[in-house]
Amino acid sequence: MALSSLVIFEKLPVHGDELTEGNIIEERYSTVYSKWIENGVKPIMGFSSVISSEGLTVTKSAAAITKENSKGYEKSVVHLKKEEAVEFTVTVEEEGLYEVAVDYYPLSEGLIEIQGQLMVNGAYPYYEARRIVFPVLWESATKNFEEDRKGNQVAPLQLKVEGWRAMKLEDPSNREPEPLKIFLNKGINTLRLIGGRGEVLIGDIAI
Repeated sequence: MALSSLVIFEKLPVHGDELTEGNIIEERYSTVYSKWIENGVKPIMGFSSVISSEGLTVTKSAAAITKENSKGYEKSVVHLKKEEAVEFTVTVEEEGLYEVAVDYYPLSEGLIEIQGQLMVNGAYPYYEARRIVFPVLWESATKNFEEDRKGNQVAPLQLKVEGWRAMKLEDPSNREPEPLKIFLNKGINTLRLIGGRGEVLIGDIAI
């Protein structure tokens, strides 16, 4: 198997089930970010580190998808779904605030919102990290709009746009105009991406 050695994680609660904002102790991103800035923590510019999908640690062997079944990604990827996770480490030379980008391929059908969670060094950095959304793109099945008996245009059937895409972590409530940042210590940091609602293939992850 091209992916790294398997590890087993404890079962974790998934946002949207028993979790509600009222019983979660993490503060909102805006509050956490303000405290970081007040304490002199700065966004780090010019740093780039790509963690290959083949270097991700997975929870179950079934989550490892071979190159042949990667839907065109050309190397092994991870099938992420509810209560499963991928874990990886990143080493930085300077503590500060970093952005995270993920290559992904939505698998779920229908209008279900595909969600995950992100833990940094064993904890959720802020409330929004419990609901990472993997957007699904849709397109009209036809450009010709039919009309009903009253002459009103009828919306055509919507089809999911298949394919790999990349995203940066965003606030799912659209309160933040910029991508979400995470705090990393100088040295080695461990990140864990946990499956929530829906299913998705995970490729490379970039810091």
